[in-house]
Amino acid sequence: MKNSIIQDLIVIASKEFGVNILEERRTTAHVYGRFIVYYLLRKHLGYTYWKIANVFNLTHASVLHGIKELPFIIKFDDTVAQNLINISSSWQESSNKNDIIIHGKGIKYLENKINLLNLEVEVCKTQLNKLKKLQRDS
Repeated sequence: MKNSIIQDLIVIASKEFGVNILEERRTTAHVYGRFIVYYLLRKHLGYTYWKIANVFNLTHASVLHGIKELPFIIKFDDTVAQNLINISSSWQESSNKNDIIIHGKGIKYLENKINLLNLEVEVCKTQLNKLKKLQRDS
């Protein structure tokens, strides 16, 4: 059920959040880690909600909920946006990941890469604006 690409992603996300995201716990770290994995499997590999759900022993509705909630979580928590960027970058650098995506979904891969870079730019802009505001206030 879980091939090495998925296992690599789960391990990377678990390390990023400092928890085993496969544990059936509802702490913020566990939930956000799983949501990011759902998102990356859907967006980068084109997995169906059912296939992602099978990896985690969930229903497709749980996966759908996680994928739909992630943009709102990122909007209000810069740390989660940075977690997404870190996990995605580490995963893409891991063994054979680039070859599989480029050969299997070249255009989709590049579009997703652009989206992640745009997200990183937005996180940087937000942090810059916060720093400018702090500087003005002091």
